[in-house]
Amino acid sequence: MYAPGKKSKFPVFIILLLTSISSGFADYVKTVDQVEITGNLTDSSIVNFLANVAEKGQKELDAFFVGKIKTRVQVRLAETADAYLSSAGSNVPDWSGAVAFPGKREILLKPGSYFDPETYQETLIHELVHIYIADNFNNRDLPLWINEGCAMHLSKPALTWNEMIVLGNAFSNERIVGFEAVDDLLRFGPAQAHLAYLQSFSAVRYLIEEFGNQKFRLILQNCTVEPDLNQIFYDQLDIGLSEFEDEWYLTMQERLRWVIFLQVENLLWLSLVVISVAVFIIIRLRNRKTVKNWQKTDDYI
Repeated sequence: MYAPGKKSKFPVFIILLLTSISSGFADYVKTVDQVEITGNLTDSSIVNFLANVAEKGQKELDAFFVGKIKTRVQVRLAETADAYLSSAGSNVPDWSGAVAFPGKREILLKPGSYFDPETYQETLIHELVHIYIADNFNNRDLPLWINEGCAMHLSKPALTWNEMIVLGNAFSNERIVGFEAVDDLLRFGPAQAHLAYLQSFSAVRYLIEEFGNQKFRLILQNCTVEPDLNQIFYDQLDIGLSEFEDEWYLTMQERLRWVIFLQVENLLWLSLVVISVAVFIIIRLRNRKTVKNWQKTDDYI
C-alpha cells in the first residue's frame, strides 16, 4: 500500500493534462514484460508514462531481489476516487493512494496524482515491490515495517525536506512508535500513517546502509521459515531486534536533531533572537561612537 505524502510543489505534466481532457472511454492497455497497465483511452499518456516506469523498475527490482515477478500483474487506473475505494475494499483506508493484491495479481492506483509524475512513479514502484516480496518471499509473516520500509526504500531516492521535518520533529518529541506497532498501520489516521511510513523507510534504509543488501535479502528469506524475527536478526546481524531498534532510534535522533530548527515556529524564534542580538550590537557600537565624539569635544574645551 502507498500513502502519498504532501508535496510542496506540483510539476505541470502538460502531455498528461491534454490527454486527460480529451474524449474517449475505451480501455487503453500497455504491457511491459510481466506488467500490464490498463486505463481509459483518455489516460493513454499516463499509461505510457507508467509503462516506461515499469520497464525500468522491473530491471532494477530484478537485480535487487535477485528474482523476478512470477506471473503477469495488471496495474489498473481507477477512474475516480470512489471507484478506487469501491474496488479496493473496506479494509483499505481512505488516505491510501494505491494498493497491491499479490494473490489477485493486481495493483490498483487511485487518481489524483496524475500531474505529479514523481509521485506517480514512486507509487507504482512501491506497489511493484510488494508484488516482488510476495512472489519471492513469504510476505504473510513479514512485519509491516520491513515490507513497507523496503517498498519506500526502493521507490524513493531520499526524504523530502518536509518529510525530514516531520520525522525529525517526531524523534525530538518522542512520538516514534515501536516497530511492532506499525503492524496496525491500516487503523492509523492520515498523519500517524504518514509518520509510520517515514519511520519504516528510515529503519530499512539504516539497516541496508549498515549491513548491506545481501543481509537484508537474507532476513527476508529467513522470514519464510523462521517465525522469530529476533532470532533472525541475531543469526544475520549478530544483534537482537530490540538492540537494532535502539541503535536505529539513537542514530536517527542524532542525525535529525538539526532538522527541528527548520520548523516555522523555531525559525521565527531564531529570527527574533538574531534580530535582538543584531540590534544590541548596533546600539553598543553607536554608543561607543557617541562616547568617542564626546571625548574629542572635551579635548578642545
